[in-house]
Amino acid sequence: MSKDPQSKLREAIIGGESDIARKETQVLMKSGVSPIEIIKGMGKAMEAVGKKYEDMEYFVPDLVMSAEAMNEALKLLLPKLGSIGSEFKGKIVMGVCKGDVHDIGKNIVVAMLRGAGFYVVDLGIDVSPQKFIETVNKEKPQIVGASSYISTTIDELRKLNEEMKKAGVRNKVKFLIGGASVYPKHVGDVGADAFANDAIEAVGVAKRLVGG
Repeated sequence: MSKDPQSKLREAIIGGESDIARKETQVLMKSGVSPIEIIKGMGKAMEAVGKKYEDMEYFVPDLVMSAEAMNEALKLLLPKLGSIGSEFKGKIVMGVCKGDVHDIGKNIVVAMLRGAGFYVVDLGIDVSPQKFIETVNKEKPQIVGASSYISTTIDELRKLNEEMKKAGVRNKVKFLIGGASVYPKHVGDVGADAFANDAIEAVGVAKRLVGG
C-alpha cells in the first residue's frame, strides 16, 4: 500500500529531503488540506527530529537538513495563511544580532519554532537594533529572539535591550537570547528574560514565555 502525502511529507522532513518535502506539500495543498493542518504534521516531524537529536541519533548536520526541508515546504504554506489564527501559539521576531553572520543555529531554531506552532518573523543575519524595533512595532510579537555566535557580538544583545527600552517596546515583549557564545549568566548581563541552549530548549522556553 502506498503511503499518503502527509506520511511522505513527514518522512521527507525527517530525512532532510527538501525536494520531496516541497512536492508532497504541493500535493496536500492541491487536495484541499489546510495550511494549518499541514504545518501540524510538519511539527510532528520536527518533534521526531528533535527526539533523534536528543537520543544522539542525529547531529547538527542532520538538524540542518531537516530544517531546510521544512523551510522549503513552509515557503509554499506561509503566503496562504493570511492572518494568524488561534491555532498558533504566538508570534516571535528572530534574528542574528548586528555584526554576526552565523545563521545555521538560528535557522534550526526558526524551523523548530514554526513546527511547534509559532509564527516566526525571521530577520536573518547582522540585524540592527533599529530593524528589530521597527519589526516589533509592525508585527506586535510576544517574543524577540536574538542570537550571538561570536563573543565579540554579545554586547550587541545588551545594546538591543537598551534600544528597545528607549523605543518603548521592551515592556511589550519577552527577550530570548541564545547562540554559541551565549550562556545562562548572560540573561542578567544583557537584560534578557530567558536563555535557550539549543533549538529543542528554545521551543520549551518560548512556550513558557507566552504562557503555554
